[in-house]
Amino acid sequence: MKNVWLTEAAVIFIIILVSCQSINSVEGKYITTGKNYWYKLEINNNGNFIYSGSEIEFQFGCKGKWRKVGDSLLLKCNDQPLEEQLVTGYLSKRQMQLFVLNGNTLRFEKLTLKRIKK
Repeated sequence: MKNVWLTEAAVIFIIILVSCQSINSVEGKYITTGKNYWYKLEINNNGNFIYSGSEIEFQFGCKGKWRKVGDSLLLKCNDQPLEEQLVTGYLSKRQMQLFVLNGNTLRFEKLTLKRIKK
């Protein structure tokens, strides 16, 4: 009887642990759009990200590494050669901090990015 109780407790603990990890997982694609703009952020589970956006007719983006620190995501864009900067639309801000509001929402400055459902 005691072994059955321990087995059930272990199964429940594992289910809760896996559930919490998926809630705290930030990997995925996020987007926000408005009348004259859009921003996209793809966060990969290998520590890489792709960030792109457009304001009116100016498009920009970068690729880099991310890491989670508390309730924040720190993004650092890779260095790019001048030719690539001109093609992709150079971002002068090479490091960014986003706040994880919940499992499906990120906040970057005044923007709220929502996770795209699969």
